[in-house]
Amino acid sequence: MNLPFVLDIAIGLIFIYLVLSLLASEIQELIATLLQWRAKHLIDSIKNLLEGGECITEEEKKASLEKGECITEEEKVEKLVKTLYNHPLLKNVNQESRGFLEKKFRSITWVLSDTFSYRYHLITNKPNKEVVTNKPNKEEGVFGDKRTGPSYISSETFATTLIETLNIPELVKKLVNSRFKNFSKKMKDDIGKIAKAENIDLETDGNSQLYTQESEEIVKKFLQNEATLTTSIEQMSASLDRYIQSYSDNNYKNFTEQVKSLKANVFGDKNERAIILGGLKPTLTEIIDSLKITSKIHKEIEATLSDQNDETYQTIKKVLEKLPQSVQASLAILARRAQTRVQITENEIHQLTEEISIWFDRSMARSSGVYKRNAKGVAILIGFAIAFAINADAFHIFNKLSNDETLRHVVTERASQIALSSPNSETITQAELERIKVETNSALKDISLPIGWNSANLSQQIICNSINKSNLTDYSAPSDGQEWNLIFNHCLPNQQNSTTFFLPKKIFELMLAYPFAALKMIVGWFLSAIAIAMGAPFWFDLLSKVVNVRNSGSQPPSEDV
Repeated sequence: MNLPFVLDIAIGLIFIYLVLSLLASEIQELIATLLQWRAKHLIDSIKNLLEGGECITEEEKKASLEKGECITEEEKVEKLVKTLYNHPLLKNVNQESRGFLEKKFRSITWVLSDTFSYRYHLITNKPNKEVVTNKPNKEEGVFGDKRTGPSYISSETFATTLIETLNIPELVKKLVNSRFKNFSKKMKDDIGKIAKAENIDLETDGNSQLYTQESEEIVKKFLQNEATLTTSIEQMSASLDRYIQSYSDNNYKNFTEQVKSLKANVFGDKNERAIILGGLKPTLTEIIDSLKITSKIHKEIEATLSDQNDETYQTIKKVLEKLPQSVQASLAILARRAQTRVQITENEIHQLTEEISIWFDRSMARSSGVYKRNAKGVAILIGFAIAFAINADAFHIFNKLSNDETLRHVVTERASQIALSSPNSETITQAELERIKVETNSALKDISLPIGWNSANLSQQIICNSINKSNLTDYSAPSDGQEWNLIFNHCLPNQQNSTTFFLPKKIFELMLAYPFAALKMIVGWFLSAIAIAMGAPFWFDLLSKVVNVRNSGSQPPSEDV
């Protein structure tokens, strides 16, 4: 045995497992598509992220119900995830087929998927008491009000969706509105205190009435989104300047000086102090606190609302009442982290979005590792099923390549052509993998691989003590069962001779009669299963390297072994 001989066998083994790996990857991809494994794994991962990485135990559920809560924390997470998936941003990510044939095919996949999961509720994969028929309720679907879900969501899309679902921009707006109204009222109250100390009656004063009207108009335009916060502060500052200027009489000198001092203390040189003192740009901590209905910040918003039956506020309240505590805790941590990094007040929401994106990316990286491990386990099962179905016995394949010079030569030449026709690259793209599939299918037309449940293979895998090998030289294409009969008559002499029989049953009896040979076949299938689970990219990369080693020098003539 020399190095070229070993390399030829290695190339043959690698090529065969490349072929089987391509078959396994197609089967696994088909199963993953039919059962929506990627989409369901993604939504499970999002649920786990929002739960804080901890599962809700039965004891915690009972404790939640004993407190009088209508739904448990776990159910709150499920409802929040459904709401996220119903958001327009995530709906746009999930592109469903629109053609007639495509829709019909998708309906078949839904039936198959429902066969496995119709009695399982939402994301939790636990019995759904509300479902009493075999057809799942669309409203209670895993992916919101749709039957399918996206297999991938970008971190930016998730962060924006979560922030908008929790109505954080609206909460900030209402908080700023309430504080801006209080800021305007406080300015008038402070001026009123100065006037009272100077014995000036502002109620009958035309200048004061005009200033009050201007202030109310500025507040009204801001609340109606007709002016920005910066513009409104500038208008209020200018209105106050005009008000001070209107008291040019020396009789009001002390009053105007005190109002000027008040304006300087409150507004500063460029009005930036008014935003800080008035709390008109809430901190991230305050924003997250506003998500808690029982917090002081949220009470502050409620207290200043003239109509708490406002449709927007009621929508916000319904969402916040069902907001899981785990999400509140996670957002609070992210808000504190963002607060330490932000430099400019206007960028706080943007920084919070960035922190949520990073949080999502890190969680999805861990989730991706879990999915790959699960996929590897499924690949081994699929590999074993393929090895058993086509009798891909690793020991027999090796023996056949070692002893059959013609087979070894043909397989090596075809495998070398495929490896050398591909460009050198560290990673194989999907397009490159498709090209390899086409070339492999073409190469297989001229090769009869040492796999399959035929008489030739079985006679070499299970050799009976009394069998005459010289009579078993050609069993590659049995037509009438005579070759099979010859094997069974020698190996199972006590069985009734018949030209018609149930072949799987006879093979099973043969394996029972020779348990050591059968055990060797099973071990060979298991080894093939592990090899198949390595994946087509692995075998193709290895094939390229071995072919390069083989071609590094002139190939000596093959030897009969």
